[in-house]
Amino acid sequence: MTLFPILYLNENIQIELVEELANLNFKAIHTLQVDNGGATDEFQLQYAANRKYIMVSYNRSDYRKLHNAWLQVGKSHYGIIVLSPGDPKYVAYRIKVFFEQKYSALTIPFCEIPPA
Repeated sequence: MTLFPILYLNENIQIELVEELANLNFKAIHTLQVDNGGATDEFQLQYAANRKYIMVSYNRSDYRKLHNAWLQVGKSHYGIIVLSPGDPKYVAYRIKVFFEQKYSALTIPFCEIPPA
């Protein structure tokens, strides 16, 4: 049973993170698993939004800009989690802490960095 929303991992994230997140009871889908490798950030976020997934990326600068651009034109999504690259086990842990400590207080759409 999934207790949290489905996470959609951008292609710049190690595919091993899917398994690490599954070990923590998260469902995650990697862009490469759905043949979306090489697509634009705009496409990736729209893909996630259409499916009510939360976007996860190491591309902090571009996704923050995209988040703000969407807000300016009235578009919405189900959230963006942006992180610095790291070991998949540590990244999974940070995402877990994010959901335990921050997620319930957020308003959708959001663009957030998980606690370290």
